[in-house]
Amino acid sequence: MNSLIKKYEGCYLSSYKCPAGVWTIGYGTTYINGLPVCEGMSITKDRAETLLNKWIENEVMPYISDLNLKGKQLEAIISLVYNVGGPAFKKSKLRQAIINKDFEAVCREWDFGFKSKLKGIYKRRVEELFFFISEI
Repeated sequence: MNSLIKKYEGCYLSSYKCPAGVWTIGYGTTYINGLPVCEGMSITKDRAETLLNKWIENEVMPYISDLNLKGKQLEAIISLVYNVGGPAFKKSKLRQAIINKDFEAVCREWDFGFKSKLKGIYKRRVEELFFFISEI
């Protein structure tokens, strides 16, 4: 359920600065045990997997579990919320469109990141939306 996250985040076992200038490690992890990732940190692949799964469980699922999504729709929303954050998704028009099963509005509101100058964000959003609408 996290192939999109893995594809677009990649797995880095040594800390690096992401395009936003934030120290990051693993699959886009910026905090470990409540502390920010720092320069010079390293982790194992297993630890990266654990951090990803814990973040999804604790910081993504609480914002989407009531949507009762399955399959590719669930994977698309997990990827989106992992990337934009639960609070942003919770107050979005997209969330309400999903609840209302208003798929025209879902397509219109799936715009997180389109204002970004990063081509990878644009590609990620398009693929997430494709995953989501492929099962309507």
